[in-house]
Amino acid sequence: MNVWKRRLLLLLSMGVLSGCVSNKDLALLQEQNRKQALLIEKQKASIASLKDELKITKRLQEKKLTPTPPLKPKRAKVVKKVEDTNFNTNYMYPKKETKKPKVTPQTNAPLTKERCIEMIGEAKFQKYAKMFGNEEASMKRCRMLESMNH
Repeated sequence: MNVWKRRLLLLLSMGVLSGCVSNKDLALLQEQNRKQALLIEKQKASIASLKDELKITKRLQEKKLTPTPPLKPKRAKVVKKVEDTNFNTNYMYPKKETKKPKVTPQTNAPLTKERCIEMIGEAKFQKYAKMFGNEEASMKRCRMLESMNH
């Protein structure tokens, strides 16, 4: 009988102690469960969107793999038949008309220091002269600008 009393006492103590979980721990566990549930829902949504993207890419790849027939020419081209009797050098070797480059009249006035200063200004003239060591560099710059403008 002694054994039965011990077992009964053990069962009762386990029942009493199992109900002693604090409310704070329970609230923490519920909050963690809620956060995990939200995380799982987000992951499910992202998996679904990835599956949709995969389906779209598969469809695009299938479309690329299917050969498309070549387009019909817009108009039929007529080819002349060349024989020994109708050989024509103008037909075989046509002369291409080349466009002549536009020639702009250059000013006859020689480039002087005053004209160069007039074009780029006194400050830049002095700047180029100082930078390159002489006024010839400024004059060269003016000649280059003049050739670009004409």
